[in-house]
Amino acid sequence: MNRRTLVLLALATLLLTAGAHAQAIYNGGKSGGSFGLVGGQSINFLPGTNPGPESLWIAVQSGGGYAILTDGSGGQTGSDFYLQQGSLLLFPVTQTYHLQFLGGSVQLLYGGTLMNRPAAPICNVGANGPSIIKVDRLLNLMTQSHYSGNARVQVWAWGQTTPKTSGNISYTAVSNPQQQGTVDVPACAGVDCCNPLQVGFALKNWTGNAYTLVELDAGGLYNFDWNTAVPAPFTCSASASPTSGTAPLEVTCTASASGGATGYTFRWNFGDGTISNRAQVTHTYTAGGTFVWKMTATDLAGQTCIKSGQLKIAGTLKVTATATPRQGDPPLTVGFGSTAKGAKPPYTYLWDFDDGATASTASATHEFAGAGTYDCSLKVTDSQGKTAFAAAPVYVGVPIPPGITGVTALVGPPFQLKITGTDFQSGFTVTLDGAAPPQVIFKSPTKILLGGGKTLKAMLPKGTAVCVDVHNPDGGDSDCFTYTR
Repeated sequence: MNRRTLVLLALATLLLTAGAHAQAIYNGGKSGGSFGLVGGQSINFLPGTNPGPESLWIAVQSGGGYAILTDGSGGQTGSDFYLQQGSLLLFPVTQTYHLQFLGGSVQLLYGGTLMNRPAAPICNVGANGPSIIKVDRLLNLMTQSHYSGNARVQVWAWGQTTPKTSGNISYTAVSNPQQQGTVDVPACAGVDCCNPLQVGFALKNWTGNAYTLVELDAGGLYNFDWNTAVPAPFTCSASASPTSGTAPLEVTCTASASGGATGYTFRWNFGDGTISNRAQVTHTYTAGGTFVWKMTATDLAGQTCIKSGQLKIAGTLKVTATATPRQGDPPLTVGFGSTAKGAKPPYTYLWDFDDGATASTASATHEFAGAGTYDCSLKVTDSQGKTAFAAAPVYVGVPIPPGITGVTALVGPPFQLKITGTDFQSGFTVTLDGAAPPQVIFKSPTKILLGGGKTLKAMLPKGTAVCVDVHNPDGGDSDCFTYTR
């Protein structure tokens, strides 16, 4: 109890006028007040009924010394009963207790504890000292106050209880208080006072023993009201809809909780490496697969509730198309093939051969009568109306033009340029803004290297756009690819 000594000394001093054989009522749920005793003085502790206490608690605020305590059943402590500053003692309720102080001086706080009482508010407590409750289960704590300032109540849990016996009276010495948190106390006025309903804190049996002794302490600054209620069991629910579809798929995720200590938090794990801390959230799955989501709800007391489910999402529709042969003299018969995957089969197919003819099968054969470039294409549609396209151009009587997809500088030494693309032929030439580079090297139909070190580098001034062209020996020319070093 050392931590509250300075705060409550002023209040205790006001009550020092109590003399010998004073009467003290220790109703449960609040501090009954403070008494100062000097050697030879005594005090009678009466249980009271507003509400009836589960036990008497006596805290030694300052001073100390030997005392004799007798109860209404004829029990009496022995000569070893010593009141020591900072100690907190619990005594079972009897008809009365009579404390005869034998030491120099002592200042006592006293009151009655409550446990497992019917829910009912305890009003106007705090200014005379703390309230002490025995807690053996989860309780929702509700508070309020007339005080208009920044009202807060500290919650402490006493971590150690030691049974003791002096003479033929058994009692409990309590020690090792640990602060568990601070409650922000809402204000009240008028008819709504002394009926706290807003849950501000979750009390529980932190020690794991038969009970934890919990103290509600306003520091003696103001009165407050409090109440506790046993919450309903903590439950939660969660849903994700729709449970199937094609990527990208928007899924609405909804969670709720009830019971327990209100003041819930939520955490979604969507199963694709992403999370959310919102109760309701729309999440987009960008890829196909089977995903197991998990929602964890946590209440104010730290209880958790977990729900999970599974989503089956088809991947994005992907299509490829091939033409064999791709090039030849007219008349040219070409076989077309395709692959389709993702989305939701079955698929439908539509070929456009760019000469007015079409086909509606996954593979097809078509004859091209005249020379020219035919931009043949395939459209695939899944069972939900998703579509994808693929190209398979055919070159009849004309060369296949090379295509440039990328140009990259290779910083040596020596300086080189890498050209990547399609349909490069051995014997090609390259121009940079119409000029030939010092050295060209054919690596493959998809890769070319240009060499020449400083000379090549000088043809590519830094920050200047240069047109790169590839010319195949059969007459095929690429489109200009603009490169800036």
